[in-house]
Parts: sequence; structure tokens; C-alpha cells
Amino acid sequence: DLQKERGYTGVFIASKGTKFSSELREQRQLARISKSYIDILLTPKRFTTNAKLEDRLISFSKHLAVLDKIRLQVDNLSIDEDKAIQFYSQLNYKLLDVVTAIVQLTVDSELTQAFSAYTLFLKGKESAGIERAKFSVVFARGHFLDNEYKELVMLELEQELFFHEFAGHTSDELLQSFGELFSEQAFKSVQQIKASALYSNNANIDVTDWFKAITHKIDKLNLLGDKISAELI
Repeated sequence: DLQKERGYTGVFIASKGTKFSSELREQRQLARISKSYIDILLTPKRFTTNAKLEDRLISFSKHLAVLDKIRLQVDNLSIDEDKAIQFYSQLNYKLLDVVTAIVQLTVDSELTQAFSAYTLFLKGKESAGIERAKFSVVFARGHFLDNEYKELVMLELEQELFFHEFAGHTSDELLQSFGELFSEQAFKSVQQIKASALYSNNANIDVTDWFKAITHKIDKLNLLGDKISAELI
């Protein structure tokens, strides 16, 4: 939910508040609901923990406490899209750090490998989320800024690396499910748009079409993520 809020936020700022206003409000509410679920899970604290996990939970919580302030700056258009996206990305990485710390609490070697694969998958999905936000800003603006092109190419390579590492650590069943995703139309549509933007230097793409396509791709990744987490449980 925070990944999707980040995407809407970038377009909202880049378009000077003319695009995705209602979508952003609705997504913030979904993020609040997800936060309430996490609060409920963490309150009893009936789980094994250590100092590293505690520290990372505290770090994430402190960063999350600033979210309402950032949202107000977004509403007032008093923060630029790069800083807003960076804030959400730092927040998401802090949450991923919490998941990584859980791996280090796991004694069983087979489970540790499965959990490691899961964290690699989550990092790949987070990279796709950043990609959604960054490309959305470019398409809402209508042109690339200096170094933006290079940054997006590097982001694509980073995503490929995370997913490559995930494929090397996951089970055969999950690997097959993951491989089948690339034949999905959602994945093909995203690649076509990215190819047009990066290889033809074309930023004249409807941001709504892009956002719909990349969100459909990420939704497919979310479904696989649910399957992976269910297997871990």
C-alpha cells in the first residue's frame, strides 16, 4: 500500500495536483488500514526477538511517524516529487530490513533459505514500485531530466538482479510460478512501454495508461508474494 501511495504521490506532485487526487486519498486510507493491522500484530509481541529486530522496528516506526507530515507537504505541494519518492522508498526499505532481521532469527537452514528468497523477491517488487513512481513522474512531466534516463536504466538492472537471485534460491514450484508471470500480458505491456521510453527516449506516454499497466504487473507480483508467504507460514 505504501508502494502504491508513493506512485500516486509522485504523479500528484509532478502534475501540480491535477492528477490522481482522489486515488491518492483512497490509497492513503488503505495504507492506514494496513498500518492498523501491523499495530495489532506487534502489540502482543508473542514472538522471539533480538536487539537487531527491535532496533529495526524502532527505526521503521520513527520514520513512519513522519508520514503524516510528508502527506501534508504533498497536499500543499511544498515538497518536490524526488524528495517525496525518496521518503517513501526509505520507509519501505526500513520495513524490508525488519523482514531481513527475521531471517536471522531462523534456526532451520531450509527455512532460512526460503526466507532469504522471500526477501529478495520483496526487494525486486520494491524496485518495481520505485519504477512505477519514477516513470510516472517522467510521463506526467512529459520529458526526462538530466541523469533521469540513466537512473531508470540502473533501476531496471537492479530489479533484474533481485529477481535473478530470488530464482536461484526459491523452490522449483515457486520458480515455475514466477517464470509463468513473464508470459502475462501485464508484464509484456510494461516492457513495451519501458522500451519505448528508454530505447526511443519517448516520454510522451499517457501516465494513466502506464500506471494501470505497471500496477497490474505489481498486483501479479503481490499474488505470488502471498503464495510465498503462505508457504513460509
